Amino acid sequence: AICICSDARLGLRDLDFLNVYDCVVTVLRHCPNLEVFIVDPQIGGPIAFSAIADALRTYCSSSLKLISWKMAFNAQSKLIPAMSGLRNLVAIQIELNYPPLTDNSATLPGSKKFRGLTLPKLRQLCLRGAITDFVEQIEQWEMPELADLTLDFKSCQHDFPDLLEIISPHGPQLQLLDVNALFTFDVPAMLSMCPNLVTFCFNLDWALEGTLVSRPHPNIQNLGLYGLKHAFGVGFAGAAAQVNPFEAVVMRRRNDINFHAIRKHHFPKLQLVRVLETGVLEDLNRNDRPAEGVCYERWERWWEQCAMMRVKLEDCTGAPLGTLPQKEEEYDEVESEFTGSVIDESLG
Repeated sequence: AICICSDARLGLRDLDFLNVYDCVVTVLRHCPNLEVFIVDPQIGGPIAFSAIADALRTYCSSSLKLISWKMAFNAQSKLIPAMSGLRNLVAIQIELNYPPLTDNSATLPGSKKFRGLTLPKLRQLCLRGAITDFVEQIEQWEMPELADLTLDFKSCQHDFPDLLEIISPHGPQLQLLDVNALFTFDVPAMLSMCPNLVTFCFNLDWALEGTLVSRPHPNIQNLGLYGLKHAFGVGFAGAAAQVNPFEAVVMRRRNDINFHAIRKHHFPKLQLVRVLETGVLEDLNRNDRPAEGVCYERWERWWEQCAMMRVKLEDCTGAPLGTLPQKEEEYDEVESEFTGSVIDESLG
């Protein structure tokens, strides 16, 4: 395995300026059995990406199983050609950084030109960041073994793709679907397309009016929840709500209605509900509990709802929601049934 990362204690540096990618290419020439290649943070732009990708195809294509890569927004047009020769990949994790000094609606010319891609062994695909254009490509990809699909649009607020068209070709084979965005997507339609899902992650802030399924989902065991920054009245969002409560009122209403719809009638096999946001746990820890009043009552109500169903309600560490860690490092994100399972099984 090769992992390229920066040491935060030394400060972030421009790795491209140091021509690190030349060193990486040299190393790759001597690694014909490389299985895991991780790049964090970004190394340069399109030139650096192309050079490293060419080296991976030339020297490591038969052994490489996992790529995890943070890359520049303007390098995405080279991504599909780079992966076309890596047919043994089992897991791909790509994060496209937003272009600097522009808004999140920037579009790269030619980025919507669809190209087919065949990845016969791929089981996990994770796309994050400025992916609103690029994600439309995967509708055309042939991925017969795909089981886990993660799409994280982060702070994007513009030009969302038709997610149902993207998911439709792959939906019946998916076991995990993880979608995080500010924009509200059609959850009942997504779940109808994915009858074999075991784990589903979505944003509880979405305007769903409590409609999560069109009919009971037969296989979902785990639900992961994004959003919730206003739910417990703590942290910056809690302080802001004291000055301007309108957004908090709207979001808390959505949270309550959507959480109320998490019922055994809708998810007969449900065993676990997990709040995925690390920031929520950090804020709860600093405050030592949810804010007094309606926010504390909300936590009690949700806890009782899950207890009545014999469903675990957990925070992002896997501890019961409300059991607050005493040390900051204890709420670091952990590997669980929500993340990493395909990678572990495939490379173990």
